[in-house]
Amino acid sequence: KQMLAAADKVMVVSDGMKEEFNTIHQRDYIVISNGYDTEDIPEENIVPDTKFSIAHIGTLAKSRNPEKLWKVIAEIANHDPQFKQALEIKLVGKVDINVLDMIKSFGLENNLNLIPYLPHDKVIIEQHKSMVLLLLIHNTPKAKQILTGKIFEYLSARRPILCIGPEDGDAATIINNTKSGATVNRNNETELKTQILNLFTEYKNQKKFNGGKNIEQYSRRSLTEKLSTLLKEVTNQP
Repeated sequence: KQMLAAADKVMVVSDGMKEEFNTIHQRDYIVISNGYDTEDIPEENIVPDTKFSIAHIGTLAKSRNPEKLWKVIAEIANHDPQFKQALEIKLVGKVDINVLDMIKSFGLENNLNLIPYLPHDKVIIEQHKSMVLLLLIHNTPKAKQILTGKIFEYLSARRPILCIGPEDGDAATIINNTKSGATVNRNNETELKTQILNLFTEYKNQKKFNGGKNIEQYSRRSLTEKLSTLLKEVTNQP
């Protein structure tokens, strides 16, 4: 940090943070985000889920409970028996009781697959198997800047991401730029329904997701090379 500051350069982890800092103090901010480890990617072929699995990986607290999503999924299931039969809501990790109660209140308990704990290597496999990966952004004043490590693991799984959060946030920007899925505002029921139906149609048609675009830029190897180049620049090293 001392070397970067001396060259009037500061490293930050998201574009939203860069914009906010520039309103406080104008200087050259360089964005180097979090990333994923290529070593974590399974080498063996992963057999995809046979169900239309919508998976959330990690702790699901009450504050991130996607209430509108459960409502929309229930509405689709009530009108489409094929959807209800194929649906699997896969929650891997600790889940708040309020989330479970809400899912059951919408009549989706038979579609719920709770996996309380898995070691990290098994979690990675579940990500690669799932039909849809659910990314939930906390509903806070700083929501646009939230960029957790989970999004980068999701990217490496090369499965479609459904992000529920600010459509103009940092997570949405990465998902859009890499063509890795879609971001929907947490209260936009119409768009949530559209995205779920589109994903289900692709599942029924056995359409293979193309895995996104330029995902490799978020590998930790690529990010380390970027940092190395920056350090050489500010220290005038060849």
